[in-house]
Amino acid sequence: MLFRSRDALFLDRYRAIDLPYVDIAIALLVGVAASLYIWAGHRTNLKNLQVASLVFFAGNALVFWLWSAASTESGTLFVIIYVWVGVFSVLAPSQVWTLANFVMTAREAKRSFGFIGSGAILGWIVGGLATRTGVRYLGTENMLAVVAVSLFACAGLVILIWRDRPSYVGNDTPAASSSDRFPLLGSLSVIHRSPYLRSIAALIFVSALTTTIAGWQFKAIAKAAVPNTDELAMFFGTFNMVAGLLSLVLQLVLTGRVLRAIGVGPALFIVPTAMLMGSAGVLLLGTIVAAAALKASDQVLRYSIDKATVELLYLPVPASETFRVKSFIDTVVYRVGDASGGLLVLVFAAALHFTPAHMSVVGVVCVAAWMAIAVIARRQYVENLRRSEEHTS
Repeated sequence: MLFRSRDALFLDRYRAIDLPYVDIAIALLVGVAASLYIWAGHRTNLKNLQVASLVFFAGNALVFWLWSAASTESGTLFVIIYVWVGVFSVLAPSQVWTLANFVMTAREAKRSFGFIGSGAILGWIVGGLATRTGVRYLGTENMLAVVAVSLFACAGLVILIWRDRPSYVGNDTPAASSSDRFPLLGSLSVIHRSPYLRSIAALIFVSALTTTIAGWQFKAIAKAAVPNTDELAMFFGTFNMVAGLLSLVLQLVLTGRVLRAIGVGPALFIVPTAMLMGSAGVLLLGTIVAAAALKASDQVLRYSIDKATVELLYLPVPASETFRVKSFIDTVVYRVGDASGGLLVLVFAAALHFTPAHMSVVGVVCVAAWMAIAVIARRQYVENLRRSEEHTS
């Protein structure tokens, strides 16, 4: 719901070429938010950290809803909403997967990560349907109130889930085991010292950069084809509902089988291969159907098979380092990748006047880099998993 509402609201008042500017702003603010998040993780347990952050973002949504009701023509408000959703969309998924990595063994994770991922995909489906239905009867701005209620409900669910936590997970232990005066620099130092963590960070960075370019192409072509704000919001909602359904089917039917059959390493190449074909389609056709196919190659596969695969890469990481390392990579590195993708859009689309279709040339180059890094990450994963198993045996 957040993505569909904010995209339509922003594109109603600004040009598609303005999107990279807010993506860059999001990357800067995510760095601040991640620093505060990691700092808080040194001082409270994971349950309190997650509940407090969800309540905080729910309160933000209520403020934005009231603000939009009082001043529907405020362009500043919709820039703030766009940036706020960008920050929240990085922290929220990271919280779920951090908790999963925190309480599960490697064997449990391989059995359960696909199922956990299906919950996220189901959220995309329900969110898409709720956006399409809600916008029709309530209007785009009022969806912010629905978002606030949903986030308050999520905070309650975290409390309920924590009551049934495994016996070996403490309640009062801080989420992070060590404290740094400068949390981001401390996390960056840990990643810099490990070739394996550097390969994970590079993989996340390049994948985020590539999908940001593809996402901009999709939004720009969609805005040109569907100029009305409410119709655009409903289109985004419908797209995400359909993409979510396809992703859910893949998650339930194929993810576990694919990981068991070919392993983590080869599975890392599924999404970049699909995006390579999708970029070629946009370059040749330039239609909204081709753009939707490119976006679907990211959204359908990345949030099903690829998401579970990438999360398994963190299993060889020592538990004492998982929180701050994963929080840094999933927030700062991810959003810096988004910002870099935004810069490439500004350079090629704004300065060099590439059309949304011609941006696929840049996308293909980025996909090639993605595949090269996946080769390195695959090799590092095998080596580190073997060492981890030797230490625990």
